[in-house]
Parts: sequence; C-alpha cells; structure tokens
Amino acid sequence: CNCSKFAWSRLDTSGERAEMKTCNSKQLQRVLGQATCCLLISLLGILVYANHLSNTFQFDSVAYIASNANLKNPETMLTFEFWKKEFLARGLLRMSFALNASLDGFRPFGYHIFNLTFHILNTLLLFFVLEKSFRRFDLKAIGWCNKRIRTVAFFSAAIFLCHPIQTESVIYIMSRSEVIA
Repeated sequence: CNCSKFAWSRLDTSGERAEMKTCNSKQLQRVLGQATCCLLISLLGILVYANHLSNTFQFDSVAYIASNANLKNPETMLTFEFWKKEFLARGLLRMSFALNASLDGFRPFGYHIFNLTFHILNTLLLFFVLEKSFRRFDLKAIGWCNKRIRTVAFFSAAIFLCHPIQTESVIYIMSRSEVIA
C-alpha cells in the first residue's frame, strides 16, 4: 500500500482507488489511536500531579526564584545576549524562570504548570519514539500487531509518567533542569 500524495494523483482504476481508501482508513485509525493515547497520557499526568499545583515555593525555590533580584526585571534575561553569555551557567534554566516571572510574576502556580507541562511533553515524546522504534524494528515479523506495539509504547510511557522517581523533577520547581534536560 503506497499512501503517498503522489500515488493519489496517479490513480486511474477503481481497484487502485479502493486500495487507497483502505490505506487512508488505516492511517486515520493510526492517527486516532495515537491521539487517544496522547489524551490519556495527558489526563493521567494531570490526575497524578495536579495535587501539587497549589504548593508554595520551597527550599531552594525561595532563594533562587522568590528572592532573586535578577527576576525582578526578567526581560533582561530573555535576550540573545544573555543566552550567549550565560549558556554554560545553566542559562536555559534561568531563562525558563525568567519567562515564568515575566508571564505570571512570582506566583508558584505558573512554575508548577510549566514543570508539569514539560513532563507530560517528555512523556508524549517517549511514547512516539517507542512506537516508531518498535515499528522500525519490524516487530510484526515476530507476531506483534499495531495494537500491541501501541499498547506497549503507551504503558511504557505511562510508567515513565507516573513513576515515583519522577516526582521530584515535576513537583520541586528547582528540579526543572531535569525536566528540560
């Protein structure tokens, strides 16, 4: 089944059109399956970690965020010059804090949302990498169907999302460096 756009332009018999409709239906099913997994992963992440969103700044967050004089004027940290000068001194981490400060001030909720969002995005990335890898390794040759490949990728990503070892990097604001690494 050749599902390229070019193949659509070359169709001239009804048999080929029927094959393309079947192929298009399979692609639609795959996309819907992936979208469903993405939605479930996102909802699971929100359910697992939503109870921390109202937490205040704790430990190092007070010194490095709430009491940081540089974050009083975050626009100076959101420049290319700052990026060039401070890149090796955890510049991306500091710029992410500056972005949070410029968008939401010093309210911890925004910082927690940022960490949770990046953790969920990392989990979705893992899901897609695993699914693509399993397909690339041609696991169908040993009897794995598309549904099994997606199921294994989904549950692997769900374990990554919910595993207790991830709690610190999601809940503790200063551990953002682990989430964006």
